[in-house]
Amino acid sequence: MVTPINLPVDLLKFYDMAFDIIGPNTRRYLDMLGQMRGAPVQAEELEPRTRIYLRDKGGIGAVKYVRAIEGIHALGRTFANFMCDFDVILTPTLTREPPLIGTLDVIDDQKDIGTLIECFHSYSPYTALFNATGQPAMSVPLYWTPGGLPIGAHFVGRFGEEVTLLALAHQLEQAQPWAHRRPQINACVS
Repeated sequence: MVTPINLPVDLLKFYDMAFDIIGPNTRRYLDMLGQMRGAPVQAEELEPRTRIYLRDKGGIGAVKYVRAIEGIHALGRTFANFMCDFDVILTPTLTREPPLIGTLDVIDDQKDIGTLIECFHSYSPYTALFNATGQPAMSVPLYWTPGGLPIGAHFVGRFGEEVTLLALAHQLEQAQPWAHRRPQINACVS
């Protein structure tokens, strides 16, 4: 039986929490990289989006960082309970067709983190959520654009029940095979 649902999460708050973790971790990684190479990583060596992460979230305090980690853990528990009523949840992998190369590029660091969060949320709102909460999930190419690009269906299972998703993937591939589907492009240059 298929039941329409509302997920028990404010996705914009989730992304804000996630970047409260990503920012300091990015800062620490770059500090470690600088130590390893014997010279600090300079801002001009970084992509604009990384500079935004560092500027807007890289210096948050320890309490806010720990609250974000606790918030993600709590969200995982919320979804574990929520999933008791469902075998799988179906969401879109993306909210629209795959973009042209460069469409999602951040070309300057004048934007703020809220603008980036809104961009991520509007384009692919669900995949990061389930990466963070720990549910097994899979994206399966069930549909194609007129140009031959795959459109993913994103299935989420219960904790520890990866076998359900694997069985579903097998059934879906038997019903609508996709292994033979290849885009009409060639990335090789001679």
